[in-house]
Amino acid sequence: MLESLQLYAEKNIKFGDAMILVKSRISGIRPIYTFDRKDFGKFSDAEIL
Repeated sequence: MLESLQLYAEKNIKFGDAMILVKSRISGIRPIYTFDRKDFGKFSDAEIL
């Protein structure tokens, strides 16, 4: 939760997206496939479709 809050504040992304990103990193699920260019485009472990 704290890492999600940190990403939310530092990268100016939606909190839900920050939670998804942190959970995927912790679980070892990579890459994240998404249509959300605005938020996930800031991270190299997200694959924009």
